[in-house]
Amino acid sequence: MAKIRDDLDGVVVAVGETGQPIILRAGDTIPKGVEVGDHVRAAAHSDTTESDNAPEEVASDATGSSDATMPTLPPRGGAGSGADAWRAYGAAAAKVKGFEIDIPARATKTDIIEALKGAGIPVE
Repeated sequence: MAKIRDDLDGVVVAVGETGQPIILRAGDTIPKGVEVGDHVRAAAHSDTTESDNAPEEVASDATGSSDATMPTLPPRGGAGSGADAWRAYGAAAAKVKGFEIDIPARATKTDIIEALKGAGIPVE
């Protein structure tokens, strides 16, 4: 099975087969049926045909720059409340907290909000 790179600084938010968001961290095994970009996959080990994969939890104590401020939350409904707005917010908020987040293009607004909660990023 494939794994997330050990040197990854941040988290990867993937969408599982059931449509639920899955948060993966450095060294986690990528669950069967979950697709992530090659840029976050660990190199294949020569001693095995597959890498190990398991969902990772996000460290909530990661901090970014002391003078960085959290971006403004997008609205939950109405104009400016779509998945793209929440994806941009998530990326900016993760950067403030000192890590990167990779949200799949097919993730819904609800998926993104749940993943951000799991990563310790404020959503309310």
